This record gives sequence, C-alpha cells and structure tokens, in this order.
Amino acid sequence: MENTTNDRAVSRRSAIQAAAGVAIGAAGFAAVASAASAQATPVTGGQVTQVPALTLEGAMAIAQAALAKAQQINVPEVIAIVDAAGTLKTLLRMDGSPNTSIDIAIDKAFTSASFHAPTDQFAKNVSGDAAVMASILKEPHITLLPGGYPIMSGQSVIGGIGCSGGTGEQDQQCSQAGLAALST
Repeated sequence: MENTTNDRAVSRRSAIQAAAGVAIGAAGFAAVASAASAQATPVTGGQVTQVPALTLEGAMAIAQAALAKAQQINVPEVIAIVDAAGTLKTLLRMDGSPNTSIDIAIDKAFTSASFHAPTDQFAKNVSGDAAVMASILKEPHITLLPGGYPIMSGQSVIGGIGCSGGTGEQDQQCSQAGLAALST
C-alpha cells in the first residue's frame, strides 16, 4: 500500500509541477506578446491624416443637378453616385429609363472612382493594348462606356458619378452637370 500512496503523491506532485510550468510558460508568452504589441503601437503624437469624404448631402446635390440636366434635355437617365471605395451612395432612376441602365450607371460611377478618370478617357488609355483591355473587361463592374466621372475634392477622389439612359454624349452632359454642382 505504501507504494500506491507514494506513487499517488509523486503523480500528484508531478501534475502540480507540470501545471506550474505551463502557467509560468503562459505568463512568459503573454509578457512577450504584450511587449511585441507595445512595439507595434504607433508613437504618441504620430501624424493623423484627414481624408475628405463624400457626404450624403453632397451626393444628393450632385444627383439633383444631373437630374435637372436630364430633364432639361428630355432624356430618361439613371444617375448613380458612389463613394471613394465604389460603394453606392445615391441612385436616381427617372421614369422611362431602361432597366439595364441601372447597372450600367453604377458601373460607370464605380469605374471612374476606381481608376480616377472619366470612363471615356479610361477607355482611350486601355484601348491600345489588347491584353490589358481583355483583362480589364473581365473584372466585375468595369465599363468603358462614356458617362462616368470621378468626383474630386482638391486632388482627392471622393467618389464617382455615372449616368446612363441616353447616348454617350447625353450621359456625359448629365454627369458633368452633376459635377458642376460641387463648384457652386
């Protein structure tokens, strides 16, 4: 019986020592991890950059100006406004505009915001290289149709506008009218 009691005592002592070793190891690991994260933390007083953003009010003003132009030239347009990331911010669909113009207007806005260029200019830039053109057009939401423009605040792209429903020239007129609302 003594051996069994001694064996249990040894086993219990070994288990306690093992648990203590694990606890010490975990504490050491936590200390190292804490030191590593402290080193990755930015220094107090570091620079913070403010980035201009397209507000809902700004998007609505642009969309309303584009809508007014579409009404003036009597063309049923879809007007899409996206933010700098290409996420839809505002969408207006005039009565009588084609259903397909919804996606096309969104794609025009997305393309111009993503590539920081009007869609017709972007088309000219990529049209000279067949491989680039084929690759670009495989990406979702990219279009080379005219009528998309980046929305700028100074030198920063804060969004994009895309109009669809008329001819390329009419779509461009509506988008440009929308952009003109920013300068007023």
